[in-house]
Amino acid sequence: MGGVDHLDWLVQNYRMGVRSKKWYFNFFTKCLDVALVNAWILHSTVAEKPTTLLSFRCYVTRSYLKLQSGSDPNSAGRPNVCLPT
Repeated sequence: MGGVDHLDWLVQNYRMGVRSKKWYFNFFTKCLDVALVNAWILHSTVAEKPTTLLSFRCYVTRSYLKLQSGSDPNSAGRPNVCLPT
C-alpha cells in the first residue's frame, strides 16, 4: 500500500480542479493526473537535473498549448452565406 498511498498523495497535491456532473469526466481527469505523475516519476529517474512536479506539469501544459492545430481557425465552422441585397 505504500506505493499507492504515495501516488494518491502526489496526485492530490496538484489535482485538476474541474467540477462536473458527469462521472466519466471526473474519471478522465483522474487518469490524466495519474499519467502526469507517472511521467514525472519516469522523467525524474532519467533526467540529469530532476524538476519538481509543479514545474513538470507547467512544462507539459505549455508544450500542449504550443502545438499547431490541424485546422485553420478562420475556416472553421459553417460557411458564411450572405444573401445579396
